[in-house]
Amino acid sequence: MEESKNTLRVKVKYQGLKQPNKKPTETQMVTQWHVGRIIAVIILLFLIGLTIYFLNRGSSQPIITPVVNTKTVKNILAEKTIKQVEKFSEPFHSVVTQTVASNIVKPSANVINKEVEALLHKETKVLFNRSVTRALLAKGIYHKEPVGNIERPLMLNKTEAKSVFYFTEIIDMKGKYLYHQWLRNNKEVYKRKINILGNRWRASTSKLIPYSKAGDWTVRLVNKQGVILNEIKFKAIK
Repeated sequence: MEESKNTLRVKVKYQGLKQPNKKPTETQMVTQWHVGRIIAVIILLFLIGLTIYFLNRGSSQPIITPVVNTKTVKNILAEKTIKQVEKFSEPFHSVVTQTVASNIVKPSANVINKEVEALLHKETKVLFNRSVTRALLAKGIYHKEPVGNIERPLMLNKTEAKSVFYFTEIIDMKGKYLYHQWLRNNKEVYKRKINILGNRWRASTSKLIPYSKAGDWTVRLVNKQGVILNEIKFKAIK
């Protein structure tokens, strides 16, 4: 009995033999990313590319592309167009005023004489009356109407004199009278009174211009006050 009490029994339960055979475990690949190394490689590649870029830029000349401001070009073209339009759209009366003014030379107070004063006074009386509906030079008159145009300058020859007719048509001046005035080199050579007997009145005068009378000719329609209602100038040359 004493012997059984001092005996230690150890029981080991081993089940490996009793379990069925299992298939061997398959090998699995585990990928481990080295983030630090990857970042280092990227930085290195960036520095290499940046170095190559600056080397190429230093060796080649930069290409300068001109910048054209389209707004500036459009503004310049618009200003030129506006100036051209304004040039050809001036009122007729302003052109006449400028032409008359440009022909008048006002001397200083020390050199004014009677001839200059008369010229200035004469220029202020130049008018083109609306009552004159037609005024022209012609080669002849047929049934109170002009026939043939006078080519200017008038070419003269020694064999025969040239006939020139000054035709005018006047309206709304019944009961009044006007004058046809002919001048050569600014000197009056002929003047005829015209009595207007109707609301629409046609009148004409003529001159024979021989070879010896070449020069600057002027025909005018004036009233009794000397106001010019119409004026035509022409040259007669040899």
